[in-house]
Amino acid sequence: MSSRARYVLAENARVDAVVAALTGNDPETAGRLLVEGHRGLRDEFEVSGPELDAAVEAAIAAPGCYGARMTGGGFAGCAIALVDRTQVDAFGSTFRPAYTARTGRRAVLHICAASDGTSITTLDLATS
Repeated sequence: MSSRARYVLAENARVDAVVAALTGNDPETAGRLLVEGHRGLRDEFEVSGPELDAAVEAAIAAPGCYGARMTGGGFAGCAIALVDRTQVDAFGSTFRPAYTARTGRRAVLHICAASDGTSITTLDLATS
């Protein structure tokens, strides 16, 4: 089996495990799984790059970060980090200069919160 196929199978299991961890209020486990997913993308699927690796490394070293990984596509994607909401300011203050020191680039952070996601809405298109 190729390393990419191994990654896909492991990542499918990780997604389910992250859902269970977040549902069970276990951010430490969810964070560890995010980092494992990033390492798999980097080492097995071979789609990361120096800037994404630097972003993940800087994130997981910053206060309040449970874990991080690249997302969105390698070689030009972005990284996500699971951060304790009470530590967001400290995370940003530490992450930004650490990323810049590693890459020479300015970090851009988008702070967001989880939401319910998508849902199905039934439209009544019948006319009266």
